[in-house]
Amino acid sequence: MKKQLKYILPLIIVILFQSCYTKRESTLLLDTRVPKYEKANYEAYTIQVNDELTMRIISIDDEVSKLFGTNTNTTQQNGNTYRVYQDSTIDIPFVNKIKVAGLTIRQAQQEIKKRLSSFGSLDVRLAFTNNSFTIIGESSRGVFPINKDKITIFEAIAMAGNIKITGDHRNVHLIRETPNGPQIYTFDIRSKDIINSEYYYIQPNDIIYIDKKKSSFFKVQSYSSLLGVISAVLTFSLTIWNLVLSIK
Repeated sequence: MKKQLKYILPLIIVILFQSCYTKRESTLLLDTRVPKYEKANYEAYTIQVNDELTMRIISIDDEVSKLFGTNTNTTQQNGNTYRVYQDSTIDIPFVNKIKVAGLTIRQAQQEIKKRLSSFGSLDVRLAFTNNSFTIIGESSRGVFPINKDKITIFEAIAMAGNIKITGDHRNVHLIRETPNGPQIYTFDIRSKDIINSEYYYIQPNDIIYIDKKKSSFFKVQSYSSLLGVISAVLTFSLTIWNLVLSIK
């Protein structure tokens, strides 16, 4: 029995150390032993069917402002909300339908302003009502607002409280609505090449899914936990050994 314990205990210790999470599993901006991703130019999000837009009409003409449900106070933040219909248009009162799907916010503002030019001098302010992204999986789950023009994948995950230790940094999934339907992108967020790649910036309605490590069930979360497990194993082994000696 003593000879068997001589080989069994070192084997248990090796297995336990292999079962502990390593720093490399969650280290970001790595150059080596991670996938490489091509650089991609940033493309502003374009309006899509079912998006909701908030529009404010700014005019010094009080009648024009009232006509479109606003007022002459240019600091007013409220506006009217319009849904983009299946035919890619929004329906503004007193104006024929305006096609906005496929345009950026700035392009849509200019198009609407041009269509409303017959009402006199005015300006258009357009914004997304549903400007948010969702995170699920091994992170703090929830729906979070996009409160500036660009939010990176790192900022998005930080807003959700980072990836849990059980999360798989090698398999981050991004579900994105496109004109051709939902697309799923999978990438290793540890790679330095994520910066400037097509996955770097979050778009409205994106869903980020953090996968769980397949081996997380068998791993301990820290070396202090590991030492506790080793201590318990050694105590159990010594108890068995003493029991065997007492029987002899």
